[in-house]
Amino acid sequence: MVIFERDSRPEDRRNDMRFAIKVKAVYQSDSGAKCLGLTENISSSGLLFNITQSQGADDLAEGDTGSIAIMADIDGKQTPLVLKCEIVHIGENGIGFNFKNSNINTMAMLEQFIMCSL
Repeated sequence: MVIFERDSRPEDRRNDMRFAIKVKAVYQSDSGAKCLGLTENISSSGLLFNITQSQGADDLAEGDTGSIAIMADIDGKQTPLVLKCEIVHIGENGIGFNFKNSNINTMAMLEQFIMCSL
């Protein structure tokens, strides 16, 4: 597992269960390709990597499936939250991921997990 640290705190939380947060995360495709980057926006359906801050993005393609690990500091320990996801968009502004079997509980779990580190 790649170890990474929380980069900053949530900047914008909205009622639609979306918030902007910059945390380092790592994506690993089922084929073994890895991409390390900063998350920009997280919602109940997925998240956006800032592609200008990512490493390994050249090895990824739309439709790739894999897992994304988001790190939070909980009680002084770095703990990963790992979610299955699929790449749905690769563009100038970032890489878009949709969480597999996502629902409102996914967002609540993400929000609670990240808020624990504040």
